[in-house]
Amino acid sequence: MREAEFRAWLEAREWNGQKVKTASLRMSRLRRFERAMADIGFGDADLDTEFARDGLADVMAWLRTTCLEAEKLGKAPESVVGESGNPGRAMRNMAAYVRNYRDFCVQAQQGGASAGADWLEQLRVSFLDNVPDFESFPSATGWPASEREYKDKTADEVRSVLQTEVDEDRCGDRICRLLYRSSDGPLVQWDVHQAVTKAGTPDALRKEFHGAIVELARSSRPAGEALERAHSRLLALQRAGVKALTPGARLSYIMTLWGLLHPDDAAPFKIGKFKEVFQRLGEPWPFAADTLTAADFDTFKAVLSRIFETLAERWHWQPKDLIDVQTFLWIALTDLDEDEENEAGAGTDETQADRIRQFVLNHHINPARHRGDRQVSVEVSGLLSALELPPSHGNAIYTALQARKFLELAQVPAPELVGPEQGVNRRLVFALGDAVDEDDPPLPDGPYWFLGAMFGRTEDQLPRFLAEGIWEVSEPSDRQRQQVLSMAPGQRIAIKATYIRTNGVKFDNRGLAVSCMAIKATGTITANPGNGSQVSVAWDPEFPQREWYHYTYQPTIWEVYPNKDMARRLIRFAFHGEEQDYDWFLGHMKRWQEPRVVEEAVPASPVPRNPTNVVLYGPPGTGKTYSTMAAAVALCNGLPVSRETLDAATDRKTLRKQYDELRQIGQIGFVTFHQTYGYEEFIEGLRPKALPGGGFTLTPEPGAFLDMVKRAMESDEEHVLIIDELNRGNISKIFGELITLIEPDKRSGMPEQISLRLPHSGAEFSVPANLHIVGTMNTADRSIALLDTALRRRFRFIEVAPQPDLLKPVGNIDLKAVLTKINERIEYLIDREHRIGHAFFIDCDDRTKVDAAMRDKVIPLLQEYFFEDWGRIHAVIGSGFIEKTMIDCPLEGGGDPKESWTLKKRYDEDAYDQLLGRKRPAPADVATGADQP
Repeated sequence: MREAEFRAWLEAREWNGQKVKTASLRMSRLRRFERAMADIGFGDADLDTEFARDGLADVMAWLRTTCLEAEKLGKAPESVVGESGNPGRAMRNMAAYVRNYRDFCVQAQQGGASAGADWLEQLRVSFLDNVPDFESFPSATGWPASEREYKDKTADEVRSVLQTEVDEDRCGDRICRLLYRSSDGPLVQWDVHQAVTKAGTPDALRKEFHGAIVELARSSRPAGEALERAHSRLLALQRAGVKALTPGARLSYIMTLWGLLHPDDAAPFKIGKFKEVFQRLGEPWPFAADTLTAADFDTFKAVLSRIFETLAERWHWQPKDLIDVQTFLWIALTDLDEDEENEAGAGTDETQADRIRQFVLNHHINPARHRGDRQVSVEVSGLLSALELPPSHGNAIYTALQARKFLELAQVPAPELVGPEQGVNRRLVFALGDAVDEDDPPLPDGPYWFLGAMFGRTEDQLPRFLAEGIWEVSEPSDRQRQQVLSMAPGQRIAIKATYIRTNGVKFDNRGLAVSCMAIKATGTITANPGNGSQVSVAWDPEFPQREWYHYTYQPTIWEVYPNKDMARRLIRFAFHGEEQDYDWFLGHMKRWQEPRVVEEAVPASPVPRNPTNVVLYGPPGTGKTYSTMAAAVALCNGLPVSRETLDAATDRKTLRKQYDELRQIGQIGFVTFHQTYGYEEFIEGLRPKALPGGGFTLTPEPGAFLDMVKRAMESDEEHVLIIDELNRGNISKIFGELITLIEPDKRSGMPEQISLRLPHSGAEFSVPANLHIVGTMNTADRSIALLDTALRRRFRFIEVAPQPDLLKPVGNIDLKAVLTKINERIEYLIDREHRIGHAFFIDCDDRTKVDAAMRDKVIPLLQEYFFEDWGRIHAVIGSGFIEKTMIDCPLEGGGDPKESWTLKKRYDEDAYDQLLGRKRPAPADVATGADQP
């Protein structure tokens, strides 16, 4: 273990705003773990050796499994934890310490930037684990929606106070109370406000504090200047005796208030969380000094804006502003930070969260499930009373009971929040499953296991399993190891294979892709040896393979409980020989209740196989993401891609469902090109692999394209690889000598098929005819004319252009005419590739939303297009949105005045008529009722 470097790394880290004061404790615990490694099966290895071999994957897997056993059995290896009174917690802490060391090694090996990129991907996985139904921020429900709703509500309340309260002292007081009494938990520390309002505090200090808050809330200065000014006033107050205004409290107040009112510039702020984010991303913390400048705040915004771009451009989650970025970080960090916080000043918080979860499970969920209730309602105020917690812990209850950890423990979906939004009188309503049909025979509680039998996608192990009386999983993940350890004798298992069908189904699927699961064998578990990868099974004799539709799951292990109707029907189908009621499913699944809209121009049946390379290109906001999904689903269904195919895909929910299903089973793959993306990531690269006796060797590993090629070659189904931002990559560098192989007539099985030998593995390589490639291009980023010539010759290009005809009038605003006029002027001043799309306005149904789209989307894009040339921006949108003043030259001798442009706080009533060039009505015209031109 690299003790000196690791100690320095630990001491530079922070949790919840506290320096890690337990570095010596962590070092001693890790020394103990290294001494114990021989006893627990790692021979003479140490942490550095194991990191070089597999990045500590095996060590972390052992720790996760042992943590689970320690929590269940109340004991753990003494060589690892010593004589601990709480083995479960001791093991969790040890796992956190080892994870710390792994993170240190990764950052030392890769550098901050690379490690930061990897960490963002970790956050994405953690976020989706906590919110499994998440598609995008605009459509989000449950946890992400509630995080946004109470902040937006508080912002509206603050704006109302600013408009109605004239007295500055009262106005500041009301704003502060809103911030620490917000409906879903305090946004700032209440003790700061208490310190300036308690008896005995000089009136001057209170008024100065409230004055600073109100000045910031009403400021029209740029964000950095306004925040610098507010921070200076609060710092002066702290030096004058308001000790509660610590650095974190100062930042919390000003960044939270500014972020609520200007969410494009900042977000509600907690110093510990954001410091962790900056440290993990390898970014210097901008607020290290006591006196802060506008540049410090701009640096902070720049890092959050980079995360925003990742959410928007790479993941297509459609974040609205930095509040959505904060929501993503907070939810994603919920589970990643749990163990690391135990010995870093917040361990009692997680213990509290576990206490809350266990209490609700024992006193609410389980009794309601035993009674046969379909749902259970948990009131937050009642929990606070039962657990003897103060009202300030209400937010901790919301967080604990909406986290993935509790939802998996209780086997329930995310709860619905019901009741008043203010305070702790809300209820969390958990659905427990459908009511049981009284005519159905009762089923054992389960779980029932539906398991895969393939090793590496190609090696079917079922004959061996049947012959040896076992089932096992190859190279189990941590999660799979935990599931296998929980399998018990007497539980029923079935072997499954999951795929998509479009033809030959047993009901009218109207040409839609249907998820299908073959049940290939069933049996009963007889023993569990406790190795986390295998169980013994008594297989049922002569089981005929049967196909089940709709309610399926692709991953290797599926744990099913009979707590809802679909699950009970699957269990009876697999283990009791009942037939599937297709009509019931068609009547209970939204996808099959909604009519499918297909234009006559779209072929009704699949066409002969024809390898397709197509690029969808267009300016921002034209719906390229949606069109890409439509193209990929059409190709997987054997249909051609044309302008008519894309225009016919109007059923968005159905399309999204099909697309997600096809991605889940691997028929659709997705990559994003960027400037540093290369051949190694796309085709094949060499990766270091540790040797048993020391040292390492380089072994070839497949990239994203080679993975898709292998999947397509193993299947008769159509496959699609989506390449987002195709024009941002160096095509020659990425494709190399394989650029020829993607030509349709050069694919395997085609008339002019070609194969080449890969340079690293030496394997023969060709591209199958059932693998299609769909690329996307944002023409505002880079002209299509600059695209690599080799690629242009091998792809068909379909323009996804702005469609003003899709926009409906909003009040007296003719949105179709507005978008058309804006694009005419942009095309004249720049080119047609920089037009803006209809998607910017597609969801606008009132004047407020149209104004917001102009302010938050259209005008910022024009600023980028015209490089802050406001004269040209004015030429595009007119005077209804922006205004010009003249600044006199301050130098001696004078000089020409200079133009200064600002965005109007309130747009002109006739701003859109002005944009269209329509004459503003004169008072005389209004009085006489004269016709308007």
